[in-house]
Amino acid sequence: MSGGLNERLQNLTPEQRAVLEKRLLERRVEGARRNAVPRREVFSPVPLSYSQELLWLLSQFEDRGVAYNAPAAFRLRGSIDAAVLERALAEPEADSSLTTIDLSARKPEEREQELQRILQAESEHPFDLRSDPVMRSTLVKLADDDYVFVHVLHHIATDGYSRAIIFRDLTSLYDNIAAGLPSTLPELEIQYGDYAAWHRNWLDGGVLEQQLDYWKARLAGSPTRLELPTDFARPPVRSAQGDHRSPRRSQRSCIATRARTTSSSERRSQVGTERSSRAWSATSSIRSRYASTSRTIRRSERCWGEHARRRSKRSSMRTFPTRWS
Repeated sequence: MSGGLNERLQNLTPEQRAVLEKRLLERRVEGARRNAVPRREVFSPVPLSYSQELLWLLSQFEDRGVAYNAPAAFRLRGSIDAAVLERALAEPEADSSLTTIDLSARKPEEREQELQRILQAESEHPFDLRSDPVMRSTLVKLADDDYVFVHVLHHIATDGYSRAIIFRDLTSLYDNIAAGLPSTLPELEIQYGDYAAWHRNWLDGGVLEQQLDYWKARLAGSPTRLELPTDFARPPVRSAQGDHRSPRRSQRSCIATRARTTSSSERRSQVGTERSSRAWSATSSIRSRYASTSRTIRRSERCWGEHARRRSKRSSMRTFPTRWS
């Protein structure tokens, strides 16, 4: 059938091809218009998205859970006007405030120790999502030209993509306020609250039930967890405590890895086999062996399947730039 269709397309006259392209474009524009996210009519209160609702629910079961904190710290060189920075923070979010701490009078050793304590305390600050603002900002002065800006957000109000926009816009606001200029940030066409309201209405219109039925059938019989051998027994209560390792590699090893990656990319274009697929297959085999199960679940585009890909075109994979959530 595809061969016959290709032959028919090749036999179109230039006029027929122009008409076809116009109709396809009109259909695409109509689909985009039909699925466009409108501005919400009620500005406040804004319903939570389903992802935010899950994070809020999880926070109710963890008294001091900080697993979803998103801390960041920046070393700032030069003179920083705390008042201007606080105004910049309050520009998009009126409830924002800035805590200032002056450590410049302390000895260098004490200053560094106190800075580390502040960084640890701020990064582990438990957010009470029922009443607390979801953003905390602290400016630590180490010297007249040396500052540390600590910014902590709860994941219910941000993600990695949004945080980059926040810091970019905060820099722009600070520069404009310091120069006595008005904000040059354009007005957002839609906000995350608009998307949350639209998405809930769309899912509640019957799509959610369809998705649940599909994934219940798709994942029926799957293990609830992988019983992998570990050094220690599973704790009775899950915690977010962990550790990280940053292995160091020699320059020669990095160059060799890049060379192999380039060579693999060239081979993939010729053979048509992705290296990631081979890695996934090997990983799945190892997991199955150690977990003593023939079925494991992995989240990938192939696993989602055509059904999920059709759904993603409508809403779930959309990303909307958000300055302040």
